[in-house]
Amino acid sequence: MTRNVLLIAVLSATAAFTPRAVLAQKPTEIKGEAILKHPIGALAIKVADLLTAGKVDEVVTLGAREFQADWKKESAADRKQLAENMKSRAPSPSVLSEAIRKSGVLTIEGDSAVIEATSAAGDVSLLFERENGQWGLMIPPFILPGGPRNSPATETKLEREAILQHPIGELALRYADMVQGGKVDEMMRLASTEAQAKWKALPAGERKEDLAFRRGITPPRAELTAGIRSGGILFIADDSRATLNVVRIEQKSTKPGVVNSTSTTLMIPFVKENGEWKIAQ
Repeated sequence: MTRNVLLIAVLSATAAFTPRAVLAQKPTEIKGEAILKHPIGALAIKVADLLTAGKVDEVVTLGAREFQADWKKESAADRKQLAENMKSRAPSPSVLSEAIRKSGVLTIEGDSAVIEATSAAGDVSLLFERENGQWGLMIPPFILPGGPRNSPATETKLEREAILQHPIGELALRYADMVQGGKVDEMMRLASTEAQAKWKALPAGERKEDLAFRRGITPPRAELTAGIRSGGILFIADDSRATLNVVRIEQKSTKPGVVNSTSTTLMIPFVKENGEWKIAQ
Protein backbone atom coordinates (compact mmCIF):
# COMPACT_ATOMS: atom_id res chain seq x y z
CA MET A 1 0.00 0.00 0.00
CA THR A 2 1.38 3.43 -0.88
CA ARG A 3 0.57 6.52 1.15
CA ASN A 4 2.76 9.19 -0.36
CA VAL A 5 3.66 11.51 2.49
CA LEU A 6 5.71 13.55 0.02
CA LEU A 7 2.47 14.51 -1.66
CA ILE A 8 0.44 15.79 1.23
CA ALA A 9 1.00 15.50 4.95
CA VAL A 10 -1.93 15.81 7.28
CA LEU A 11 -1.85 16.34 11.00
CA SER A 12 -4.97 16.09 13.14
CA ALA A 13 -5.09 17.08 16.79
CA THR A 14 -7.93 17.29 19.28
CA ALA A 15 -7.85 18.97 22.68
CA ALA A 16 -10.26 20.46 25.21
CA PHE A 17 -10.24 24.21 25.86
CA THR A 18 -12.36 26.68 27.74
CA PRO A 19 -14.05 29.09 25.28
CA ARG A 20 -11.84 31.95 26.46
CA ALA A 21 -8.72 29.96 25.61
CA VAL A 22 -9.78 29.09 22.08
CA LEU A 23 -7.81 31.78 20.27
CA ALA A 24 -5.86 31.85 17.03
CA GLN A 25 -2.24 31.00 17.82
CA LYS A 26 0.76 32.31 15.94
CA PRO A 27 3.31 29.68 14.91
CA THR A 28 6.36 29.30 17.16
CA GLU A 29 9.74 28.65 15.55
CA ILE A 30 12.71 27.02 17.27
CA LYS A 31 15.99 26.60 15.41
CA GLY A 32 19.18 24.59 15.57
CA GLU A 33 20.56 23.15 18.81
CA ALA A 34 17.56 24.40 20.80
CA ILE A 35 15.33 21.89 18.98
CA LEU A 36 17.25 18.98 20.46
CA LYS A 37 16.53 20.31 23.96
CA HIS A 38 12.79 20.46 23.26
CA PRO A 39 10.60 17.37 23.93
CA ILE A 40 9.81 17.18 20.21
CA GLY A 41 13.50 17.12 19.34
CA ALA A 42 14.17 14.40 21.90
CA LEU A 43 11.27 12.37 20.48
CA ALA A 44 12.60 12.81 16.93
CA ILE A 45 16.03 11.41 17.86
CA LYS A 46 14.47 8.53 19.79
CA VAL A 47 12.34 7.59 16.77
CA ALA A 48 15.37 7.73 14.46
CA ASP A 49 17.30 5.52 16.88
CA LEU A 50 14.51 2.94 17.01
CA LEU A 51 14.11 2.89 13.22
CA THR A 52 17.86 2.39 12.77
CA ALA A 53 17.59 -0.58 15.14
CA GLY A 54 14.60 -1.92 13.17
CA LYS A 55 12.24 -1.52 16.14
CA VAL A 56 9.22 -0.31 14.20
CA ASP A 57 6.69 -1.64 16.72
CA GLU A 58 8.26 0.56 19.38
CA VAL A 59 8.10 3.53 17.02
CA VAL A 60 4.36 2.94 16.62
CA THR A 61 3.88 3.13 20.41
CA LEU A 62 5.34 6.67 20.27
CA GLY A 63 2.77 7.70 17.70
CA ALA A 64 -0.30 9.84 18.23
CA ARG A 65 -3.64 8.06 18.52
CA GLU A 66 -4.44 8.55 14.84
CA PHE A 67 -1.03 7.22 13.79
CA GLN A 68 -1.47 4.10 15.92
CA ALA A 69 -5.07 3.57 14.77
CA ASP A 70 -4.08 3.82 11.10
CA TRP A 71 -1.24 1.35 11.67
CA LYS A 72 -3.56 -1.19 13.27
CA LYS A 73 -5.99 -0.97 10.34
CA GLU A 74 -3.33 -2.12 7.88
CA SER A 75 -2.98 -5.76 6.93
CA ALA A 76 0.09 -7.65 8.08
CA ALA A 77 1.53 -7.47 4.56
CA ASP A 78 0.97 -3.72 4.35
CA ARG A 79 2.49 -3.15 7.79
CA LYS A 80 5.56 -5.09 6.71
CA GLN A 81 5.91 -2.96 3.57
CA LEU A 82 5.34 0.29 5.47
CA ALA A 83 7.89 -0.77 8.09
CA GLU A 84 10.50 -1.41 5.38
CA ASN A 85 9.75 1.97 3.81
CA MET A 86 10.13 3.73 7.17
CA LYS A 87 13.44 2.01 7.92
CA SER A 88 14.89 2.58 4.45
CA ARG A 89 14.01 6.28 4.30
CA ALA A 90 14.87 7.26 7.88
CA PRO A 91 18.11 9.09 8.71
CA SER A 92 20.34 7.69 11.44
CA PRO A 93 20.21 9.46 14.83
CA SER A 94 23.63 11.03 14.20
CA VAL A 95 22.65 12.29 10.74
CA LEU A 96 19.37 13.69 12.04
CA SER A 97 21.03 15.36 15.04
CA GLU A 98 23.66 17.00 12.86
CA ALA A 99 21.09 18.16 10.32
CA ILE A 100 18.93 19.68 13.06
CA ARG A 101 21.91 21.45 14.64
CA LYS A 102 23.03 22.97 11.35
CA SER A 103 19.76 23.78 9.59
CA GLY A 104 16.81 22.53 11.64
CA VAL A 105 13.60 24.52 12.05
CA LEU A 106 10.85 23.35 14.39
CA THR A 107 7.51 25.04 13.71
CA ILE A 108 4.79 24.62 16.34
CA GLU A 109 1.26 25.75 15.57
CA GLY A 110 -1.28 24.85 18.22
CA ASP A 111 -1.14 21.09 18.66
CA SER A 112 0.67 20.43 15.37
CA ALA A 113 4.41 20.61 14.76
CA VAL A 114 6.93 19.92 12.01
CA ILE A 115 10.72 19.63 11.98
CA GLU A 116 12.50 20.40 8.72
CA ALA A 117 16.24 20.13 8.20
CA THR A 118 18.80 19.45 5.49
CA SER A 119 21.34 16.62 5.55
CA ALA A 120 23.97 15.65 2.98
CA ALA A 121 21.61 12.91 1.78
CA GLY A 122 18.63 15.22 1.34
CA ASP A 123 16.00 17.28 3.10
CA VAL A 124 14.44 15.70 6.19
CA SER A 125 10.92 16.15 7.59
CA LEU A 126 9.02 14.88 10.64
CA LEU A 127 5.47 15.65 11.79
CA PHE A 128 4.01 15.54 15.30
CA GLU A 129 0.72 15.96 17.18
CA ARG A 130 0.08 16.93 20.80
CA GLU A 131 -2.53 15.03 22.81
CA ASN A 132 -3.26 15.68 26.46
CA GLY A 133 -0.10 17.74 26.73
CA GLN A 134 2.17 15.06 25.27
CA TRP A 135 3.73 15.06 21.82
CA GLY A 136 3.31 12.00 19.61
CA LEU A 137 4.58 11.05 16.18
CA MET A 138 2.37 11.54 13.11
CA ILE A 139 4.85 10.98 10.26
CA PRO A 140 8.28 9.40 10.96
CA PRO A 141 11.53 11.03 9.81
CA PHE A 142 12.13 10.57 6.11
CA ILE A 143 14.73 11.86 3.67
CA LEU A 144 13.29 13.44 0.55
CA PRO A 145 14.72 12.02 -2.67
CA GLY A 146 16.87 14.07 -5.00
CA GLY A 147 19.51 15.26 -2.54
CA PRO A 148 19.50 18.46 -0.52
CA ARG A 149 18.03 21.59 -1.98
CA ASN A 150 20.11 24.71 -1.94
CA SER A 151 18.85 27.62 0.07
CA PRO A 152 16.72 29.76 -2.24
CA ALA A 153 18.17 32.99 -3.52
CA THR A 154 14.73 34.52 -3.19
CA GLU A 155 11.73 33.41 -1.16
CA THR A 156 8.24 34.90 -1.30
CA LYS A 157 5.60 34.40 1.36
CA LEU A 158 1.90 34.88 0.58
CA GLU A 159 -0.89 34.56 3.11
CA ARG A 160 -4.64 33.97 3.05
CA GLU A 161 -6.54 35.90 0.37
CA ALA A 162 -3.36 36.73 -1.56
CA ILE A 163 -2.85 33.01 -2.20
CA LEU A 164 -6.19 32.80 -4.00
CA GLN A 165 -5.03 35.57 -6.34
CA HIS A 166 -1.92 33.59 -7.27
CA PRO A 167 -1.92 30.85 -9.96
CA ILE A 168 -0.98 28.28 -7.30
CA GLY A 169 -4.15 29.09 -5.38
CA GLU A 170 -6.33 28.35 -8.40
CA LEU A 171 -4.28 25.22 -9.16
CA ALA A 172 -4.83 23.92 -5.62
CA LEU A 173 -8.60 24.44 -5.95
CA ARG A 174 -8.72 22.73 -9.36
CA TYR A 175 -6.73 19.85 -7.90
CA ALA A 176 -9.26 19.52 -5.06
CA ASP A 177 -12.09 19.43 -7.62
CA MET A 178 -10.42 16.65 -9.62
CA VAL A 179 -9.53 14.61 -6.54
CA GLN A 180 -12.99 14.84 -5.01
CA GLY A 181 -14.60 14.12 -8.38
CA GLY A 182 -12.43 11.05 -8.91
CA LYS A 183 -11.24 12.46 -12.24
CA VAL A 184 -7.88 10.72 -12.32
CA ASP A 185 -6.74 11.76 -15.81
CA GLU A 186 -7.58 15.40 -15.19
CA MET A 187 -5.94 15.24 -11.74
CA MET A 188 -2.67 13.92 -13.13
CA ARG A 189 -2.61 16.52 -15.91
CA LEU A 190 -2.19 19.05 -13.10
CA ALA A 191 0.92 17.21 -11.87
CA SER A 192 4.55 17.52 -12.91
CA THR A 193 6.07 15.27 -15.56
CA GLU A 194 7.97 13.36 -12.88
CA ALA A 195 4.86 12.89 -10.75
CA GLN A 196 2.90 11.62 -13.75
CA ALA A 197 5.62 9.10 -14.58
CA LYS A 198 5.67 7.79 -11.01
CA TRP A 199 1.88 7.50 -11.00
CA LYS A 200 1.84 5.52 -14.23
CA ALA A 201 4.48 3.16 -12.84
CA LEU A 202 2.27 2.19 -9.89
CA PRO A 203 0.28 -1.06 -10.11
CA ALA A 204 -3.45 -0.52 -10.69
CA GLY A 205 -4.26 -1.53 -7.11
CA GLU A 206 -1.85 1.00 -5.65
CA ARG A 207 -3.17 3.77 -7.91
CA LYS A 208 -6.67 3.03 -6.59
CA GLU A 209 -5.46 3.18 -2.99
CA ASP A 210 -3.49 6.34 -3.67
CA LEU A 211 -6.55 8.07 -5.10
CA ALA A 212 -8.65 6.99 -2.11
CA PHE A 213 -5.99 8.40 0.22
CA ARG A 214 -5.89 11.70 -1.65
CA ARG A 215 -9.67 11.99 -1.50
CA GLY A 216 -9.61 11.29 2.21
CA ILE A 217 -7.21 14.09 3.06
CA THR A 218 -8.00 16.70 0.41
CA PRO A 219 -10.97 18.91 1.36
CA PRO A 220 -13.58 19.98 -1.22
CA ARG A 221 -13.08 23.32 -2.99
CA ALA A 222 -15.30 25.31 -0.61
CA GLU A 223 -13.56 23.98 2.50
CA LEU A 224 -10.10 24.45 1.01
CA THR A 225 -10.95 28.00 -0.02
CA ALA A 226 -12.16 28.79 3.51
CA GLY A 227 -9.03 27.18 4.98
CA ILE A 228 -6.75 29.25 2.75
CA ARG A 229 -8.58 32.44 3.66
CA SER A 230 -8.41 31.74 7.39
CA GLY A 231 -4.98 30.12 7.74
CA GLY A 232 -3.16 29.66 4.43
CA ILE A 233 0.56 30.33 3.95
CA LEU A 234 2.35 29.87 0.61
CA PHE A 235 6.14 29.83 0.39
CA ILE A 236 7.63 30.29 -3.09
CA ALA A 237 11.36 29.62 -3.54
CA ASP A 238 13.23 31.08 -6.52
CA ASP A 239 9.94 31.22 -8.45
CA SER A 240 10.52 27.52 -9.23
CA ARG A 241 9.12 25.52 -6.32
CA ALA A 242 6.55 26.22 -3.63
CA THR A 243 4.70 24.77 -0.65
CA LEU A 244 1.14 25.59 0.35
CA ASN A 245 0.34 25.17 4.04
CA VAL A 246 -3.28 25.34 5.15
CA VAL A 247 -4.36 25.16 8.78
CA ARG A 248 -8.04 24.53 9.46
CA ILE A 249 -9.51 24.61 12.96
CA GLU A 250 -12.89 23.13 13.81
CA GLN A 251 -14.48 23.74 17.20
CA LYS A 252 -17.35 21.84 18.81
CA SER A 253 -18.83 22.24 22.25
CA THR A 254 -19.56 18.87 23.83
CA LYS A 255 -20.67 20.26 27.20
CA PRO A 256 -21.00 23.66 28.86
CA GLY A 257 -17.65 25.34 29.34
CA VAL A 258 -15.68 22.90 27.17
CA VAL A 259 -14.83 23.27 23.51
CA ASN A 260 -13.14 20.51 21.51
CA SER A 261 -10.82 22.04 18.93
CA THR A 262 -9.51 19.99 16.01
CA SER A 263 -6.72 21.42 13.86
CA THR A 264 -5.68 20.00 10.50
CA THR A 265 -2.54 21.09 8.65
CA LEU A 266 -2.37 20.36 4.93
CA MET A 267 0.87 20.73 2.95
CA ILE A 268 0.97 20.55 -0.87
CA PRO A 269 4.22 20.96 -2.85
CA PHE A 270 4.39 22.59 -6.28
CA VAL A 271 7.02 22.93 -8.99
CA LYS A 272 7.17 25.16 -12.06
CA GLU A 273 7.55 23.41 -15.42
CA ASN A 274 7.95 25.35 -18.65
CA GLY A 275 6.63 28.46 -16.94
CA GLU A 276 3.54 26.71 -15.51
CA TRP A 277 2.94 25.65 -11.91
CA LYS A 278 2.26 21.95 -11.32
CA ILE A 279 1.52 19.67 -8.37
CA ALA A 280 4.95 18.29 -7.44
CA GLN A 281 3.90 14.83 -6.24
